[in-house]
Amino acid sequence: LSMDEIGVSFFLIGRANTLPLEIWGRLRRGITPEINAISTIIFVFSLCAIVAWYRLRMRSESGQEITDELLRSAKL
Repeated sequence: LSMDEIGVSFFLIGRANTLPLEIWGRLRRGITPEINAISTIIFVFSLCAIVAWYRLRMRSESGQEITDELLRSAKL
């Protein structure tokens, strides 16, 4: 679900615990190195996705090339 909608996530989780709620629960007990590691991984993954999108956009001359490249990479 959403990282910033803890209230909504809390009511929609069902039996399984989601990552945002797990982080929120652990933060209530105090910040541990695990929380810092998870936050860093999420940040780096998001940053890599943004950079990859930007590079694809800059490399292509038309929007169709971006779509084709994303479809090819998704099929791998």
